[in-house]
Amino acid sequence: VIYEAASIDQYWAGDSMTTLGWRGAARYWAASLRNAVVPIDDRSSLLVVTLLAGFGILGSILMWRVFRCWIIAAVSTQVIIVIASFAVNWAIGIGRLNTSVNFLVVLLFPLGVAAVLVSTASFVTERVLGIKDSAPKMIALATLAPALLLAVYVWPSQLRIDAANNIVFARGISRDLGLIAQAAEPGDAVLGFHWMSSWYINDRLVTDGDVPLIIFDELRYGQRVVDEPDLLINEIAPDTRRIWCVKPYELGPEGFERRCEMSPTEWRLESSSREVRAELSLWVRSNP
Repeated sequence: VIYEAASIDQYWAGDSMTTLGWRGAARYWAASLRNAVVPIDDRSSLLVVTLLAGFGILGSILMWRVFRCWIIAAVSTQVIIVIASFAVNWAIGIGRLNTSVNFLVVLLFPLGVAAVLVSTASFVTERVLGIKDSAPKMIALATLAPALLLAVYVWPSQLRIDAANNIVFARGISRDLGLIAQAAEPGDAVLGFHWMSSWYINDRLVTDGDVPLIIFDELRYGQRVVDEPDLLINEIAPDTRRIWCVKPYELGPEGFERRCEMSPTEWRLESSSREVRAELSLWVRSNP
């Protein structure tokens, strides 16, 4: 029994045009855009949506006037994403999968904010303070600097956070699983804990693996992997003599201790190591 269904190339299928349809995809795209751009938790209020639309339209108009190829590229890449979503279940949203091209869209909103700041600074200095000549332009340009700094470094967009952090992409876990791939024997079982690890385990050890392994992960087998791993293995793969446990650090202290609790009368711990992204342990049957 070798489980090969959870290939990582299907991870985004639920976010595709094929699954969502046109109306659902439009709602999903708008929600992901708010999540990527709005720098506060309340992203659904009427005020937030109105400001978001206003800044986006203003930024688009300004960019069209000074560099219209940017707008053409932003629109055409979204069309390509839609086509790819129909063809290969590519994710449709403004998410990390499309980060490289979605910055063409996302950056238009801070540009609109910068334009408002510059215009306000120019209006205050010239109309309110009565300063004429070139001073308004100089002050406006001086205001542009912190505005751009806000857009690039300070703006707490979820898109930027996801692109920079070490949680979303599970960086390092494929490297850790490579150690199992090198030492695994045909028929070994792999217990994968935390939903995040499931896709990487199947991708690295099944799709790219060199030996047949039996995969048990929480996405497929649910709580049984946690509560009764030895009984689950004896039921599905009774001839298995070795078990690899993969415990990502995202489990936290409490979850970490509860995973991979094998029966001490039936299994003995052969080795254990803390790697870049997970703890790997090898259990061997006491009486093979």
